[in-house]
Amino acid sequence: MKKACLALVFTVLASGTAAAAPPVVDRWDSDTITTVLKGLNAGGVKDATLAGEPGLLAVTPDGLNLGLYAKACAPYGTPSEVVCRGVEGIVTYDPGNVADRALLVDELNHAFAAGKFMVERDGTIRMTRYLNLEGGVSQANLKAQLDDFFTVASAAKKTIWAAPQR
Repeated sequence: MKKACLALVFTVLASGTAAAAPPVVDRWDSDTITTVLKGLNAGGVKDATLAGEPGLLAVTPDGLNLGLYAKACAPYGTPSEVVCRGVEGIVTYDPGNVADRALLVDELNHAFAAGKFMVERDGTIRMTRYLNLEGGVSQANLKAQLDDFFTVASAAKKTIWAAPQR
């Protein structure tokens, strides 16, 4: 039985019909991330920069504007080659005349552990989510992570815009 199984394994390997491993995403790659965003039905995908690092802007299917930016960037190989091993997703909300933004952000941070919320100096509320690509993730995993980001952003939107106004 063992010989038969080994023979089958060697036959499959030799024939080249074994399924190839899916590509691994281990660094910022605008083309790959654009493909994933389009696979999640994000619209208006375009290039951007934040603090000199590459990024992408897009609109979620339910109309939220978001930015994805390369993070954890460092020289790799030659000094001119920079590799970024992380992605930060950002959504900014205008909460209108919410009476207590700090309290609202505290509620959001407790309700949505998959996002980090803060009040910006201009009074908007920012949600961020960091994705670590170090060691590599499958494109399917990256898509699942970004889908979760969209889901949390959408749920938070409902909470923010339902908050009591002044």
